[in-house]
Amino acid sequence: METDEIKLCKNGHLMTINNTYIRKNGYEECKECHRIYMRRYIKDHPKYRKRKLETQRNSPEISRKSVSKWKLKNRIKDEAHMKIRSAVKNGLIKRGVCEICGSTKTEGHHDDYNKPLEVRWLCKQHHKDEHRKIKLNKS
Repeated sequence: METDEIKLCKNGHLMTINNTYIRKNGYEECKECHRIYMRRYIKDHPKYRKRKLETQRNSPEISRKSVSKWKLKNRIKDEAHMKIRSAVKNGLIKRGVCEICGSTKTEGHHDDYNKPLEVRWLCKQHHKDEHRKIKLNKS
């Protein structure tokens, strides 16, 4: 794919040099379509899922290294996560319901990591969706 070239994937998404994934067989698709493909593949292939879990269990040092690496790169985010976790645990902040669907199983979403105790409570799915929207707006 040329640097200036813009194509459409099979589902009509724009494919630029920054959001194109090329499979081993040379097939090109946008990253969103590739994510969908991989989710479906993992769901349909329990052996793949099992092998991935076994690797994580048998190599905890690899997992620890990647977490440590993330924490070093994202110090402000990590500190905000720790502060909100501690505040909930100590009863300073009460975990709310998802502001979209009302689920009681929620995660805190920081709109601004410099304000660690200001969070929006979202269920896991809506939290993922929120981060996906943020990521799409950045690109």
